[in-house]
Amino acid sequence: MKGLINESSSSAESRNPLAGVSFFLMRNKNLGRVIVLAAGFLIIAVFSIFNNLPDGKVHIKFYDVGQGDSIFIRTPAGHKILVDGGPDNKVLSYLGEDLPFWDRSLDLVISTHPHSDHLTGLLEVLKRYKVKKVLLGKMSHTTDQYLEFLKLIKDRGVPTDSPKKGDKISLDDDVNLKFLSPKGYSGEETDLNLSSLVFLLSFRDFEVLLTGDASKESQPYGQNLGQIDVLKVPHHGSKDALDSNFLKTLKPKLAIISVGKDNRFGHPAQNTLETLENLRVETLRTDLDGTVEIDNLGLVSDHKVSK
Repeated sequence: MKGLINESSSSAESRNPLAGVSFFLMRNKNLGRVIVLAAGFLIIAVFSIFNNLPDGKVHIKFYDVGQGDSIFIRTPAGHKILVDGGPDNKVLSYLGEDLPFWDRSLDLVISTHPHSDHLTGLLEVLKRYKVKKVLLGKMSHTTDQYLEFLKLIKDRGVPTDSPKKGDKISLDDDVNLKFLSPKGYSGEETDLNLSSLVFLLSFRDFEVLLTGDASKESQPYGQNLGQIDVLKVPHHGSKDALDSNFLKTLKPKLAIISVGKDNRFGHPAQNTLETLENLRVETLRTDLDGTVEIDNLGLVSDHKVSK
């Protein structure tokens, strides 16, 4: 019987090479599993590589981190910028999805101000990712969390800088970050929100204003900007978030509010929503729309929203 089985198998293999492979895998189940797993891993790796190749566009994701801010930017050349880290560690899951599994680096981290709803996630980011540079304000703030943040930066030897109004960062792919606020640092800032780093991201004729929590008392940030494409509404859309005259000059095509569902602060405030509505500004909210993704070619009508 054994001879007949071998003869039959050999005959089948000669007629159909795949039958031979199938028979081999059946006889070597463990090896077969390894091959299948390896093939799956290779497919995932190839997909991840192509999915993360620079495509000549600026991609910006306003992460749904609850009651806080965290924004991920990928530039046309593939530079990776993280603005704030949100109130917890959800940002790690988002970065895990947006970066290939072998890439644990960020070119730039920007901490707009040291309130915990913007800062918390950055601590774990510093622990788990190679961060090439950190931008932060020079503020007199002595919470344990902020001191730990500063210590992590120092221990890991991460270069830092504290930009102020008029400073500009120009990347090698026509992306520019122009800082509009604060005017400077006295070391005696009492309102951390008003001392937030505010900057205009531009790529050719595409402009996005990222505002931290710098509400209307800081506006118009000492400069007449003119019309922009996208506005990150300051301070989660609080009642003092926007100066209506400033908004009229900006005329954004899209406004995005980063805010937590059913938060105890009542954000976004009804008067802020009405101000945006009266000026016919399309508005998206992370509490209702989830993580919002935009790029410089898919603005407003083609924005991507994930829940």
